[in-house]
Amino acid sequence: MEYPTIPKALSHVVTFVTGISTFPANRQPLHRTRLNHTSDAAIAEDLWVVPQTLRALYNIPSTAQGTSSKNSMAVVEFGLVAGVSMDDLKEFNQLTGGPSSASLAYTVGTFAFTPISPIDGESTLDVQYIMAVAPNVPCSFWTVNGWMYDFTTLVQTRQSRNLPVPLVFSMSYGWAEADQCEITGNGATCGQVGGTDTSYITTTSNNFQKLGASGITLLAAAGDAGAASKENLDCDDRSTPIQPNFPASSPYLTTVGGTMLNNGVPLSGSVPPFCSEIGITCAGGGVEVVSSVPQALITTGGGFSNVFSAPSYQTSAVNSWKQSNALMPPTTYWNPSGRAYPDVAALAHKYMIVENGEKLSVDGTSASCPVTAGIVALINDNRLNNGQSPVGFINPALYAMSASNFNDITIGNNTGTEMHGRDDYCFTYGYGATTGWDPCTGMGTPNYQAWNNYFKSNN
Repeated sequence: MEYPTIPKALSHVVTFVTGISTFPANRQPLHRTRLNHTSDAAIAEDLWVVPQTLRALYNIPSTAQGTSSKNSMAVVEFGLVAGVSMDDLKEFNQLTGGPSSASLAYTVGTFAFTPISPIDGESTLDVQYIMAVAPNVPCSFWTVNGWMYDFTTLVQTRQSRNLPVPLVFSMSYGWAEADQCEITGNGATCGQVGGTDTSYITTTSNNFQKLGASGITLLAAAGDAGAASKENLDCDDRSTPIQPNFPASSPYLTTVGGTMLNNGVPLSGSVPPFCSEIGITCAGGGVEVVSSVPQALITTGGGFSNVFSAPSYQTSAVNSWKQSNALMPPTTYWNPSGRAYPDVAALAHKYMIVENGEKLSVDGTSASCPVTAGIVALINDNRLNNGQSPVGFINPALYAMSASNFNDITIGNNTGTEMHGRDDYCFTYGYGATTGWDPCTGMGTPNYQAWNNYFKSNN
């Protein structure tokens, strides 16, 4: 099959063309565990995560809820069609003590309303937890029939037409930085017309920058296959250098890594019905470490871009990690001058969700991303009520904050990954956690009250 090409006379002004033949983005299978009373009650360090767990760990008071009519947030799904069940959302709220009534503010793209449509765990997780962390903040659901560049142009088009656009987006998708043309064109060049992986991600990242400057906060998941990403699921590729993920590697959005709890402490006091009536032990605290196999079902992504240079806002923090004794790959396998990610992290293991009426626990930076997005939405709410503008692109502020504004994660690494098509795991080159920023958990996990105070006093 032959594809159109860009005429030489236009090559100096046309980077690539997309949308001529765009294939749906590959959905990454969500890592699920069915409800098991015996094993879950027996493992004190592997307790279930519910919204109360997140509020306890990240210092989010129960009174933190959306009240500003100007506030908004959204989750983004990529594919022909996606959706969630409102019955599932209602049951989730009943089991976790959430609002008695909750609904999506609006939908963009092709939304699935019925169980026979693609209502899946990814969408379900995103919606249930961004809304649980930021109750009453209007939440929309976006389905993009395309990939990241198509998403950015969709947002810009709606902005130009004065259509609703949320202030915070959570994106739980990603693909290898050097294989963007694979996901956008099913193995052909990007958009079937003359593009390259580098031109695609550079142009897309420039659009991320424009959206951030317009007051929108973009958050992306770091990935679930360790430092090796989905490119090396069998740990047999020692290619140079290690393959990072995109959009996680873009310097113009906030990338969220994943943690898990060691020495878990059961939730105390008033526990939600899921934990009390069903007899499941839910977590109220513990020691956060890097989410990794085999305890978790996923290993957080993290590393260094092979395309984007390190932005100035993170230079000091990343240099401190490079000068530490943390685990690092051999120098020929990574790009120490590249944009480093993630920027922050949150829990990514054993989240309770309700999917098609079934109670499941799920793992993934697909969980940590919407949770962090919800925290940003709460901060926006307070700023809007105070007559301030939304926070927009927050990375410079995150790296300028005091270390005490984060829960520092110092234990673990992201060398492990689930093996492709097998119920097993393997290990390859990766990075280790240490005091301060690291390529597993970034600056650490949020302290909502500290973040909120910082953003209230800084315009």
